[in-house]
Amino acid sequence: MRQNNTLATDFIVISETLNRVIRIEYQKYLYERNLKDDDYKFKEYRDSSDGKEVLNDIHTIVKSKILTKFSIIGKTFQKSDIETFLSVDSLDFSDKAILSLCKESNCILLTNDKDFAESDIEILTSHPVLLKNNE
Repeated sequence: MRQNNTLATDFIVISETLNRVIRIEYQKYLYERNLKDDDYKFKEYRDSSDGKEVLNDIHTIVKSKILTKFSIIGKTFQKSDIETFLSVDSLDFSDKAILSLCKESNCILLTNDKDFAESDIEILTSHPVLLKNNE
């Protein structure tokens, strides 16, 4: 941001982030109460007042910190794209969509996800495995 670079994200990344953060908060909730997954299911937590409060907090952060600073990019995936994503390798389905979008939009991917280590795009990271691969 200090260099006035354009920051961009898309629906997939926002969705993955929201899902990951609520799962982290769920695990924290279980840990603090000495509960197991079987004692209190994720959907019960998500639908509870605690879960709804966390979701509201996450939504507030996305609205105030992400949507105000990032351009939203995206693409309509074609059947051929989906068929390409249906292969077993180091990237999961959503990661393949993110990689495709970065390539098509000529973006540098900001990530600490080591699954992208073998990807053929530029990556900005602090992850030691990804840094080692880019030496």
